[in-house]
Amino acid sequence: QQQKPYRDRLRKAERAMERVQRALQRLEEALADESLYTDTARKVELNRVLQEQASASKELALLESEWLDASEALERWSQSAQG
Repeated sequence: QQQKPYRDRLRKAERAMERVQRALQRLEEALADESLYTDTARKVELNRVLQEQASASKELALLESEWLDASEALERWSQSAQG
């Protein structure tokens, strides 16, 4: 039971990472559309998608760091509980 906060923190980070990864996948699919680069009328859309991709990538990096911190905290707790 004492490990519950650590496990909850891990699960929360994992769910958030999955959400951001899905968003990144959608953005990458949009960026794979050749007309996004060749159709000058879509320049604003291209810039928006690129900005969203950069933002999502930064968010994912932060979430991965948060997950790693939570994982290490759980490991430290586990070791201290055993010994």
